[in-house]
Amino acid sequence: LGKAVKARPGGGEMVSIVDQDIADVSVTLAWEAAPVPESRYEVQLREGDSDEWICVSDKLQSTMVKKKNLKPGTSYSARVRARDSSAQDGWGPFSGEFAFSTLADSSKRMDAPEILVADGEGITVTWKEAPGAATYEVQWRSDQHSSWEVASSTLKGTAVRKKNLKVGVAHYFRVRPSSLADGGDALATWGMSPPSQAAVMSSLSPFLVSIFGSPDAKLVNNAGKEATAKSLAGQVVLLYASASWCGPCRQFTPQLVNWYVQMKAKKHPVEIVLISADRDVKSFKQYLGHMPWFAMEYGSDYREVAMGTLKVQGIPHLAVCGRNGAFIEDKIQPHQLNETSLMRWLQGLKSN
Repeated sequence: LGKAVKARPGGGEMVSIVDQDIADVSVTLAWEAAPVPESRYEVQLREGDSDEWICVSDKLQSTMVKKKNLKPGTSYSARVRARDSSAQDGWGPFSGEFAFSTLADSSKRMDAPEILVADGEGITVTWKEAPGAATYEVQWRSDQHSSWEVASSTLKGTAVRKKNLKVGVAHYFRVRPSSLADGGDALATWGMSPPSQAAVMSSLSPFLVSIFGSPDAKLVNNAGKEATAKSLAGQVVLLYASASWCGPCRQFTPQLVNWYVQMKAKKHPVEIVLISADRDVKSFKQYLGHMPWFAMEYGSDYREVAMGTLKVQGIPHLAVCGRNGAFIEDKIQPHQLNETSLMRWLQGLKSN
């Protein structure tokens, strides 16, 4: 793996180069943007101990570049500089050298991990199981990070959730086996996977804040677990006003549960929140026991506020908010509970 180094591409501010991805015959490099707007960058590369620097490109407008046709298992160095109108030749000084080695052609790599959910609390990442792997190492970085950091190196499953990240910043993840079931050397066999697509944590929308009262409003489920309203950000959210004493609700709930379980099994970003109209906390808890999703706390002052905001005049009442947290439609009927409707809601559209 490469080693991040400090650089001064234009304007004199300290920045860093980092390997976005290292394969056997290619490397993707990234660096912090120069402080001068609309900067242009030059990246140079040299092999091993050679004195010859080769220009990869001197017309780069983004802060990332991919260089192909490298040699497997070979050491290289890279450096970058930015246009600087105050400099005599129009260029600022080169960064320090960034040293890295390409993977051997015998190295194995997993597919890039996938972003399952990026909400207001964290980012959930999943990946396909690697043959023979016993545990996994997951690394992450953001556009504001000068190097990759280890989220965990002892994961036994194929998913991890990373919290305490910055909202509005792009984050990337990569994975590899950290140990093998047969006791072999995983690090000698496997390189890091390509990075995931960029994932940006979302903020809870003003509309949903008006429903719950705060991004930190507490949600509860039938297992006694708690979450906050901001965990809903970035997902399609169905707000379900219902009660155990309501006959039509008791008929509708099993259909909604069946649809929800199917959509979650397909890893769609959708959540449901119960807004209870039950008359006592015991009935609320018993009714929630039939549901696999979270609910507003029974004692929340915002239960009645939410009912008013949603203009609930009868139950069951199911309202839909898009991934941006904006209200889409309400009074959803059983025939609308299908994957086609969810695909439209994911696009911010009403169901047909």
